[in-house]
Amino acid sequence: MTERLPITKTYKLAIGGKFPRTESGRTTAVNDAGNNLVAHVCRASRKDVRDAVEAAGKAFSGWSSSTAYLRGQILYRLAEMMEGKRSELANAIGSGGENEVNSAIDRVVHFAGWTDKFPQVLGNANPVAGPYHNFTIPQPMGVVGVITPDTPSLLGLVSLVAPVIAAGNTCIVLASETNPIPSMVLAEALATRRAVQADGAGGYATDARVIATSRVPLAPLVAAGAFDAELLRRLEPLGIDVPPLRDRAEDLQSLVLVALDRACRVAGRPVMGIDPDALEALAAHDWPGNLRELASVIDRAVADARGKNVKLGDVPPLAPAFAPADPFEGTYAEIEGEVLRRALERAEGNKSEAARLLELKRTTFIDKLKRHGLHTTQKKKPTSEASPPAA
Repeated sequence: MTERLPITKTYKLAIGGKFPRTESGRTTAVNDAGNNLVAHVCRASRKDVRDAVEAAGKAFSGWSSSTAYLRGQILYRLAEMMEGKRSELANAIGSGGENEVNSAIDRVVHFAGWTDKFPQVLGNANPVAGPYHNFTIPQPMGVVGVITPDTPSLLGLVSLVAPVIAAGNTCIVLASETNPIPSMVLAEALATRRAVQADGAGGYATDARVIATSRVPLAPLVAAGAFDAELLRRLEPLGIDVPPLRDRAEDLQSLVLVALDRACRVAGRPVMGIDPDALEALAAHDWPGNLRELASVIDRAVADARGKNVKLGDVPPLAPAFAPADPFEGTYAEIEGEVLRRALERAEGNKSEAARLLELKRTTFIDKLKRHGLHTTQKKKPTSEASPPAA
């Protein structure tokens, strides 16, 4: 019987989040301590190096402009992914692999904490002979080349790469020639998006995409300090502006049919249609609640329908469009009086607090109250005098 030949893995290059084969077609065999073949790794050509430098250069602008907090979070995420690959990294290192993996993970966490601190340590206020200030502030320099030492292969790689990317630079890495496998395993961990289990027993592959929606423009919220500017910058290139339902009358029929299909499936009923007069009533509505209001109306109509189609009588009463009152309706005196009344309501009758809310002096506020007939003085309660003793 013919002896089976094991299939050894060939590690590809890691360039720009992809794993291409080397342009040269050459590989290097990696043997363990017993001189047994473990794997093959691709040998990069000059063209491969140029491709890596170009990919790192394209990533530099986005990475260097990210906040120190975000860089620290991503480095900490790198430590989490290394935890998920702990056993594979330790096996690739060999003897003493567990201790080296522990040290490498701790080193990544260490530099994650330095991302927002090193500018204060390395920066300086320079003495000048003039009415101005002069500061030295460290800035990212660009693409950095890193040559990984042979030993320790993983800890040496992390110790050289982590400070480079923590400072906002990008890098290209030339893996150790004697033991490049830890570098390649780490590259695969970054690309496969592995998450750590809650009990820390292992990892699992993830492929998540975040879809965020907002009913209000985000730029004014950033200006008011109510939304993170860095998150808005990352969401903007992929933003889709969806107009309200009242401006998409041509889409209403299709959306009604989709809502009918969903409501019928949830209710366990055959898919229903809708009568033309019922559809006309829906089309005439302003839909201030957009798709959520439409889904709620269709759900109630399907629940009340008794035939194969939703009829006009099955459609629940539609909420009138909300028309906010014009705050400037009326004369100047009426508007000012309304503002004073609302300030008193918010301050629960405390005139000093109401004046502060309107940024007015208390005396000015009370004068205005008197002009509008809103000023009332509290009368002191009469004290009951003791009756004189009987003679």
